[in-house]
Amino acid sequence: MVKSLPVSMLVSVAVASKCPSSFTPVCQNLDLARYTGVWYEQINSEAFVIDANLKCVTAEYSANEDGTVKVDNKGATGTRTGEITDAVGTATIKDLSTCELGVRFSRFQPVDAPYTIFDTDYDTYSVVLSCVPVLNTFGKSDIWILSRTPKLPQSTLDGILQKLADAGFDYGDMRMQEQESDCNYATASGLSIV
Repeated sequence: MVKSLPVSMLVSVAVASKCPSSFTPVCQNLDLARYTGVWYEQINSEAFVIDANLKCVTAEYSANEDGTVKVDNKGATGTRTGEITDAVGTATIKDLSTCELGVRFSRFQPVDAPYTIFDTDYDTYSVVLSCVPVLNTFGKSDIWILSRTPKLPQSTLDGILQKLADAGFDYGDMRMQEQESDCNYATASGLSIV
């Protein structure tokens, strides 16, 4: 007798973010000085539940004196004009040649979360991955597309998505981020609509 999977399981498998079993980042020899500054989230993975209720999400990277990187993520709660939620973490450099870092947002976090800059031109866009093998098996990897301006041209976004697909990434659970002129960036340092 053949048992059928519940529809909800089929949907969760079909709509997922998965990294290929192996990949080579396009980014090589990360230049942290060029990477620091403000990035606007364009797309994230639905598996990244922390962003689920946030709009107008930004990430600001700056150098710490000890050689680590401060990661300051901000977003408006519920609506684009909602109250700002702020999560500050620390990124440790694992391997600049392959653009790999590890990030912690809490002292209670047992290990650094993997953070690979898959591709960036530093001035326009960045593609960031967090591929944890156990989570990846269930399609729960995190993929973010960031930009230096609130909105990337659709042609640029399409090109990035094609590059991910060509490299074997499954980005079936992508969630578009809202970045509009009424976004509340009020408490984010140096942020403004360009």
